[in-house]
Amino acid sequence: MIETLFDDFFRDQKYGPRNGFEPREFQVSALLDCIEFMKTPRVMNSGRRVAWIFNGGTGAGKTKLSALIASHAYNIGEAEQIVVVVPNKTILRKTRSDFLKFFGIDLVHFNKKKHGDGLPRMQQGYILTYSALLGDPTLHRRLCSFTKTLVIFDEIHHLGDDPGSMWGAKAIEAFGEAAHIIGLTGTPYRADNSFIPFVEYFPTERSGLMRFKANKTYTLGEAVADGYCRKPKFPLHYGEVKIRNGDEWKIISFHDSVSEDMEKERLRGAVVFGATTRKDMLRRALEQCRLEKRKVIIFLGGDTDGDTTPTNDATNYLPSELVELGYGSDDYEVVTGDDPTAQKRIEEFPKHPTKWILISIQMVSEGTDIPPLSAAIFLTSITAKQTTIQRIGRVLRMMENDPHTDALIFMFADPNLKQLAREIEDEVEHEVNLKKRREREGNGEGGTNKPKRKTEAIGIGDAPLDCVITSLKSGKVVEFNGAEITEVMSRLKEAGQPCNYECAISFLLGRKGEL
Repeated sequence: MIETLFDDFFRDQKYGPRNGFEPREFQVSALLDCIEFMKTPRVMNSGRRVAWIFNGGTGAGKTKLSALIASHAYNIGEAEQIVVVVPNKTILRKTRSDFLKFFGIDLVHFNKKKHGDGLPRMQQGYILTYSALLGDPTLHRRLCSFTKTLVIFDEIHHLGDDPGSMWGAKAIEAFGEAAHIIGLTGTPYRADNSFIPFVEYFPTERSGLMRFKANKTYTLGEAVADGYCRKPKFPLHYGEVKIRNGDEWKIISFHDSVSEDMEKERLRGAVVFGATTRKDMLRRALEQCRLEKRKVIIFLGGDTDGDTTPTNDATNYLPSELVELGYGSDDYEVVTGDDPTAQKRIEEFPKHPTKWILISIQMVSEGTDIPPLSAAIFLTSITAKQTTIQRIGRVLRMMENDPHTDALIFMFADPNLKQLAREIEDEVEHEVNLKKRREREGNGEGGTNKPKRKTEAIGIGDAPLDCVITSLKSGKVVEFNGAEITEVMSRLKEAGQPCNYECAISFLLGRKGEL
């Protein structure tokens, strides 16, 4: 049924899949959900437009999903112009290329001087970075207010960046009148809870942390189970750190339970240049990567003071350690945010005949696509969940005929990092086991990539299926029958709320305290 609908959408249409691109089934499912969402655009109490949000793990295919939606919207006249806002120029070039190559949508790289009076007629919209948006939001408002525009925010959580520059307010000023808004993210929250426009929020179990609601989610665990992403593994490094406390020196192991302040000092002491623990982890991690013929990225930053800045560490100190360990300049590449040639060297790194170690300072994070990277070494005291997840994502993208189906994430055994590693491993294991069980029970088709909710359904006909679901909160198996689900869907419809199958399941889980 889904495949037939999809074929009908794009048969004999000008824009849509081409050049070998075959949508993944979760992308088709998400497209259908977004189409329904666009039929009745929602607004908040403030009158502000509510965006359709897709939350997907690295490598799941968020960009191509957004292009799929844009193609359909343009074909049926639901959009007369497409605008895409991305974090940086690297992602801009890749996104623009994918939209044109695989969907036929030509987005002009927006230039204020060239396009202030309008876009070339032969192009279907434009693309720009978040920083470029700050320049003149009123110009974008003028370009979009009188043309039916679909705006796509790639990594929409960036609209909460830098409260001093009011990115969110500028986005509202620029695109508040747009016909449709789509938000893509892999981290649907900000640890600082800074304001993000166009999204709705709900509280989490973590004190003070708010997540924004996603209309569709495709988790990292699902992407790994479906074979689209590498399975992350976390070799944690322990060891000891010597910390000065007043006039005394104290040796603390990563096995020791200490105060939160001492945890931070321990991690800083472990990753700083000259630390024995740092060199020991480098030695072990690089030996394993070399043995397994992996390309690896080393993340630095956020952990040094005074003369030993992160940039000095990347350009001088860490290279000297690598030389001591037997690695020369033919083995590694260094890229820092203040180097104008860094982007070019990032693009050349995957094909370099000898270099397999990439040292990064504020350059390779979200959206940067280097599939040959299959390992990461964290020599940083930054433990923020959002930043760490984005960095882990750099080594999870699968290649065709990939020799590495897993990714190695080398970290110190800091409690925050250990907790994040456990969460990721548990999610992946849950989805992998769920897929295996489905295949054993005959609900899957072994070897095919199927879109999956965290449910198992049994039933036939037009009525909602019975549902057996494993709660991610408690780990319990919860069952709902079709009649119960039907009743909830009817009640949600009467209340004017979204009333699809997933909404009913979420309502029932909430009633049982399992959300």
